[in-house]
Amino acid sequence: LNLYFLLRYSMPISGFLMYSYLYTVFESEPLFLQLLSVLKSAIGSLATFFYEKFLSPYCHSGWPLIGVIASLDIVMGVVALMDVWVVRAVKEKEVDGEYSIDNSLRFLVAAVGLIKYFFAELDYMPALVLSTTNVYSDDDGEKSVSKADSDIDELSSTLPDDFERPTVSSLNVDLFDEEENNVIGTLPQEKRIAQRLPEISAGMQYASFLSCIDFGAQIGDW
Repeated sequence: LNLYFLLRYSMPISGFLMYSYLYTVFESEPLFLQLLSVLKSAIGSLATFFYEKFLSPYCHSGWPLIGVIASLDIVMGVVALMDVWVVRAVKEKEVDGEYSIDNSLRFLVAAVGLIKYFFAELDYMPALVLSTTNVYSDDDGEKSVSKADSDIDELSSTLPDDFERPTVSSLNVDLFDEEENNVIGTLPQEKRIAQRLPEISAGMQYASFLSCIDFGAQIGDW
């Protein structure tokens, strides 16, 4: 999964170049870019709500999730072509190296930027779903044991009353625990600690997934 995230998000994109270009165009109006950044944060929250409300209940795993990822990638490719419209509009306002900025240009840049950010946030959400659902923790093993115990209890309730059930005495359990503790006690201190701790914690697994996403995005910007 780490390799998938690294390869997927390392695809070259024009986001960083476009931001630098718009910064050059609106160099004399830094407040406009700051306001646009604030609006993008609000649009990001709206995209997260939209995904949770309309997509997540039906496309949270399996082929539906794969279909959502492929569809959003195609949509993002089409939406990114709107940058051509912005560049052409800016070129029409350029006179002797200076840009004549009016309200129509501001509206166009803001609308295209917000639309792109909305779909970009939607495209990012399936990666978070994959990262979350592929993290393994010790709780998963405990849930499996609990489910197995409940299945055994359910099966036992269907057996006849005269069925002979094997019994395990507390002495056998104590002896087994004592033997296991003796084996662990003979190990060095480092191995004893490693015996009790998981190899990779759930937090480190989740952090590695997000790190591959961010590092791949940095490669794509370069």
